[in-house]
Order: sequence, then structure tokens, then C-alpha cells
Amino acid sequence: RCLPMWAGGAEEAGSGSGLQEAYVHMVKSALLDTIYAKDRPGETKVVARSMVGRKGLDDLEAFVKEVLDKNVPGDLMETGVWQGGSCILMAAILKARGDRDRKVWVVDSFEGCPKPDPEMYPADNNDQHHTYDNLRVSIHKVTSNFADFGLASSQIEYVKGWFHDTMYTERIQNIESIALLRLDGDLYQSTIEVLRAVYYKVSIGGIIIIDDWRLDKMQA
Repeated sequence: RCLPMWAGGAEEAGSGSGLQEAYVHMVKSALLDTIYAKDRPGETKVVARSMVGRKGLDDLEAFVKEVLDKNVPGDLMETGVWQGGSCILMAAILKARGDRDRKVWVVDSFEGCPKPDPEMYPADNNDQHHTYDNLRVSIHKVTSNFADFGLASSQIEYVKGWFHDTMYTERIQNIESIALLRLDGDLYQSTIEVLRAVYYKVSIGGIIIIDDWRLDKMQA
């Protein structure tokens, strides 16, 4: 299945223990910096590690649990991770389920978005994402975020570089299969480069989430 991030409709994922569910809920709240929000009335500064919002994280949780419950083979991957929030949630769900076999692939330039190439990808003409300083999050910051959540482990694979350079490397191409692929590269170029490189690795029954599907250029 290929889904926009706001699609919803995932089946309620596995029973899981109350402790597992409470842990995952706490991780989502921490990623959104809402745990102690009521204790900070009037404070406007938010230190969130995810931009997708509560609904987006809830949907991601349901989709990850769906592929786990259905035993869809493969790793979990996000391309375009910002501060790593969605990947942290995926890692937390694997930890809660005791799944030590799947890897979480954290793939990003860690330098922001590329400048658009309108000759090659006309849909990206005049795109300004490369000018947004807040999208430039270092790999050190992302690895630090994983550590803050107690989720730094050998299950987490970091891949640094532009997608047209990294997606065809031996390291990526040696991935046997992908159960869930989340794309959040903001540009059509960044999206199609990933799909061309690893779409064929998505398992039958696997899920593809395109965060930016709401943008007309992604549907070109």
C-alpha cells in the first residue's frame, strides 16, 4: 500500500500489553513536547522532535504495528528524517514488541534539502525548502535524540548523504526487504529518487507512506 501520511484507516494494531502501549504513548508525547505542556501556561516555545503532529504519529504507530502483526518481512526506513522523531517512534515500537531482528534506517543528507533541479524535475521549480535553516539538522543531533530516548542501538542504521548518492550504494542495495517505507524529502526529486532505488524492496503487504502527498507536485 502507498499512503499519504494523513491517510489513517490502519487497523487497530495488536493487543500488546498495557505497559507497552503506555510506553509508546509516552514516547509520542515526548516527541511532540506535550507531556508537561499544561505546566507551562503561556509558554510558546516548543522543543518538539517531530513535525507530523499527534495524528501523524498515531497513524505511523498503527501502520508499524500492522506490518508487525501481519509478519510482513523487512526493515523500517525513513528518508528525510529532520530530528529523527518518526524513526525514534518506530524504534520504540520495535523495543516494546521485543523485536531485535528488524533495523530502522535513518536516511538523510543531515544538511537540509537539496537545491531544486527544475530541468530534470520541473515539478520542483521554485521550491524553497533548501533555504530553510530549521531543516538543517546534523547527524550528531539526531543520534543524540535517539540516545535521549534510550534507543541508541545497533538496530539503528544512519545513512548520510544526498539520496541520488546514497540510495544506490551497496549498503542500501544489500537490504533484503523493507516492511515500511516512509518518505519525507519535501521535493519531488527526493521522493522519486528513493522510490526508483528501493520500491522493489518493499515486501508484499508492506506499506509506503508519502508525507508530502498533499502537495500537487508529488502526484505528478
